[in-house]
Amino acid sequence: MNAPNAIMRGQPITADWLNQLREFAVRNRIVSGPGYKIKESSGGTALEIDKPKPAPIYTTPTSANPWQIFQYTPANWTEDACAPTHQRNHRVHLGYVNGRSCTDEVYCHEQNPLALADQAYDEAYDILCPASATTNIWGKVTYSRNPYCSQSAGGVTINGIQIQYATGTTWWTGYPAQYPTAGEFYFAIGTVVTRADSDYVQYTDCPGTSTPNPNYNTTPAVITQIATADQTIYSQPILFVTLTSDGGSAGDKNTACTYTYQATDLCGKVVGASLSPQNSRARILMAPTNVANKGTVYWDNAGILRLWDCNETLTQYSCPNTVGGGSA
Repeated sequence: MNAPNAIMRGQPITADWLNQLREFAVRNRIVSGPGYKIKESSGGTALEIDKPKPAPIYTTPTSANPWQIFQYTPANWTEDACAPTHQRNHRVHLGYVNGRSCTDEVYCHEQNPLALADQAYDEAYDILCPASATTNIWGKVTYSRNPYCSQSAGGVTINGIQIQYATGTTWWTGYPAQYPTAGEFYFAIGTVVTRADSDYVQYTDCPGTSTPNPNYNTTPAVITQIATADQTIYSQPILFVTLTSDGGSAGDKNTACTYTYQATDLCGKVVGASLSPQNSRARILMAPTNVANKGTVYWDNAGILRLWDCNETLTQYSCPNTVGGGSA
């Protein structure tokens, strides 16, 4: 609405003109709105602008003792006095991978709602290690990897986490590669070395008390902790790696090089094994080839780790120093 026309000297001030002036003033009055307020006083009117609220900060959860192995005896544990087994029972403290913890058996200790109460042995949380043996404990993670594209950033979605274990020299299939197959990531948690149950019996004629056991020792099983922090899987598009040949041959004038490689990232983690390069300039010829020691890897759309290229070179030999068939 426009302001009413100005009144010339000598003209009367009518009610219509005053009403138009009032309506003009009301319509142009500043009122409170989103993000600001009106503050009126005898000295005038001021605007109070609201301060923007900071965006919430998301923090990935962390654990106090990530993936730590410890000996645990449930309150309701039962055993033969002459064959004590409690010293072989172990659990793993709460740990995270990309902010998530175990989703399937074996679970972490703190995930048990009865963890701080009396309870019996529960194979969903307890690892009863065999006597006189080494038990290897690791984490298995299943995940989905979204690739980097021209208009979208890559990402990793954790689908499941599980603690697994085996005896002797056995680890996961593909060990020590942490990404041995599509959609799976593995990490070593630690090892437990136990003694014979009889070592914890004070007398060999148990339950007698006449013949001391020369091997009597109450020292607990030996725990070697490997994982000391929460784990993170990044969705990097490509990794620089160092390479060590783990199979294949150099080739010759009749056969191409067939070397395969174990790939280790720059932090010392073995990420893949038995990898064949998709791009090696040395393999355009059938000739003896030198082993590579550097390369780049990536994950394809199926989540499989691939060795893109490596620094293989052809073996060079000294040629006879001859010109026109005679000695120079």
